[in-house]
Amino acid sequence: MLCFLITGDRSYAQSNYLPAPFVPWLENQGFSQQEPAPESLEKTSQNRRSAPDKAVITPQQTLALIERLNKEGNNIKRPSPLEQVYAARIIDELEQFGYELFSRVEASPQTQERAGLPAGAVQDDFILNNGDTLNIIFRGQRKTTDLYKINNEGMLVIEDLPPISAAGRSISQLKNVLEDHTRRLHNTDVFVSLDKVRQIDILIVGNVKNPGRKTLTVFDSILDALNQSGGIDKTGSLRQIKLVRHGRSTRIDLYGLLIHGSTNMDLALQDGDKLIIPPIGPTVAVAGGAKRPAIYETLPSLKGMWHEPGTISHRISLEDMLEMAGGVLSPGQNRFIKLSLTPDGKETVQDIDKPYDTVFGDGSILMISPSHQARSGTVELTGHTRRPGIHDLDKVPTLSALLSDEKVLGADIYPLLGVIERQDTSQMTTQMIGFPPLLVVKGHFDRKLVDGDVVHLFSRTQIIDIQSPLKNNTQQESGSAEDSPEAINDPVMVSFLTERNVFMRGAVRREGSYPVAEGTSLENIIAVSGGLALEASTKNIEVTSALHGENGQSHGRSGTQRKQIDYTKDDPATIMIEPGDTIRVNQKFLKIADNSVLIIGEVSHPGRYDLMPGDKLSDLLRRAGGLSAQAYPDGTIFSRESERKAEEARFRAASRDLERSLAVAMEDP
Repeated sequence: MLCFLITGDRSYAQSNYLPAPFVPWLENQGFSQQEPAPESLEKTSQNRRSAPDKAVITPQQTLALIERLNKEGNNIKRPSPLEQVYAARIIDELEQFGYELFSRVEASPQTQERAGLPAGAVQDDFILNNGDTLNIIFRGQRKTTDLYKINNEGMLVIEDLPPISAAGRSISQLKNVLEDHTRRLHNTDVFVSLDKVRQIDILIVGNVKNPGRKTLTVFDSILDALNQSGGIDKTGSLRQIKLVRHGRSTRIDLYGLLIHGSTNMDLALQDGDKLIIPPIGPTVAVAGGAKRPAIYETLPSLKGMWHEPGTISHRISLEDMLEMAGGVLSPGQNRFIKLSLTPDGKETVQDIDKPYDTVFGDGSILMISPSHQARSGTVELTGHTRRPGIHDLDKVPTLSALLSDEKVLGADIYPLLGVIERQDTSQMTTQMIGFPPLLVVKGHFDRKLVDGDVVHLFSRTQIIDIQSPLKNNTQQESGSAEDSPEAINDPVMVSFLTERNVFMRGAVRREGSYPVAEGTSLENIIAVSGGLALEASTKNIEVTSALHGENGQSHGRSGTQRKQIDYTKDDPATIMIEPGDTIRVNQKFLKIADNSVLIIGEVSHPGRYDLMPGDKLSDLLRRAGGLSAQAYPDGTIFSRESERKAEEARFRAASRDLERSLAVAMEDP
């Protein structure tokens, strides 16, 4: 249904304005649509504004709009019946191959007149024939420029020259003949060019959009003619086009042009040629992991003594199918599945592993299922690094080759533990192997890498996060831990790291737990924890090991050993630390703290005063210069933070007791 909304004044004062909706289909049926009488128009137009100068839409515009909408509707791409049949058998929606070659825009008469003309000048070897128009220029004693047409007898008639046989000669040969005839003229040159090419008539029949007789030029080929006819319908064949010339038939297979790029099939046309487009022949389909999945036409089977009964198509192999489809998308292990229909309409499925067996016939479908390819000969570096990604195992066979420079590591690298994630093929599981990135970069540690290894590097921030259970729980509840790009979300990796913790306590700048790998020294772990604090005693560092020292301990429980480290006697770089060890750095004096008291009010020198053990209130007043003349000693207020908190707790307890007593009193009758 077509509906128009017409805006503007509804007055009908002028005769060219539509007095009522125009219905074109009534006019096609022979019903006349007469305009109302002028008297009725005058009555209708009373108390209304004057009509517009021109009608908003005329009947001619309405018909043109309907025609344009119909054309646009016809241009909507819809699947052909053959495409619908294949779509009902597989999930993929495939299109018929090759039909997009033809233009979908109908050629105008002007376009048809110029179609096929070559750009630039025509070559001198062009063969002339009846109907060609030549532009011949004489310069010298004779100065003329004129157009001459080769007549039906193939003769070229020029003033003052005898008739010249031009049909069948090339332009250069005709030019030589003209030069021979003009030698008697003094100093005269001849120039010959093709002005207008002759036209030819051909007949196109069969499965094309616009069959019939077409007028073309000698430069047009078979593809030009098919384009002029609107292209081949999807019900027509691209591989069995017949060119009939002088009673002889030639088969044209456009797949040679579309697939192999051969132009031998795009022959030039001659006057009187006939093109016959038969119905489409047998078809096959290629779907899945192909470069050009589509429905392809195959050739019909040849009738002869070796013809199989019931076979209508020429059988082709897997190699032929892949060649038509452009090959597979990904090389490697691909599964090739053949779907075919039995005579009773049942679908059969068959795996194809022999590429040269001719098993595909009419209606067969080749499904290409690409397998997931595993990388080979690579290692992956990931995490806190400046060079993440895949690396060639031949170039980086070891950790030292992969982490060859400190520039590979991130700015906030955690230097004591990295992880190699390796596939254990014997158990079909993942194996975690720890290593110290610091020692690898310094050349003091190395390990051989194998194919498929994933090397993980961590930042200090990641290590701190996994060592704070309360913080991690809070982040997970709010969802921020998973959103953080640096968060370690793999529970197996988190467990592997926390199992290798060393616990730092005492006079270090960052107490806590730090995971370590083999080869980590006391010097390394103290450096990672921020170094020794000012009050640390380098002569009294305790290292307690829970993994070593059985039958050799002097204190503590069985299976543990505690050693006293003195920097003056022991080199911390030679003392190895293992996962589970506890290190305590004792203090040689109390940690510096701000012990002070504030005195304000009526004293001679108010302000903050530092305290020493044993200082009393009287000592503070004396240091502050004593009370002023306006001081009121009995109103002195002494405030201490601990006392303030205790008093606040007492007030809150009293408030709760009062609320409880009131609640009980209100419940009693």
